[in-house]
Amino acid sequence: QLTVIENSIATVYGLDVQILEDTGTTLPDAIAGIDVGGSGAYEYTDTITSSVTSEPVDGVDVWLVATETTTPHIDRTTTNALGEFTVRTDTAGSYDLLIQETGYSSRRVAITIT
Repeated sequence: QLTVIENSIATVYGLDVQILEDTGTTLPDAIAGIDVGGSGAYEYTDTITSSVTSEPVDGVDVWLVATETTTPHIDRTTTNALGEFTVRTDTAGSYDLLIQETGYSSRRVAITIT
């Protein structure tokens, strides 16, 4: 477990972030608090469950990308303990979700955000 150190600089999703004080927050918690997605004018929320057990899957990486592309991603998130995630974008339309978790097959799912 890493701890955020006062006056440290980290690169998070391509952005240099300076930590100005030691808050005792772990690095994953600090990263989770940084908004790198769209303004949230439009959002898509869903739940990911195991096809074997039907239980929610925690820690799945989810990328929102323009249809039929892989980069650049528009937003990125990770599912919570209930398998829930939300991605945000500034524009309604057709997108793809790239879904990946260790031990599971990667998937690409077409969605429409309205």
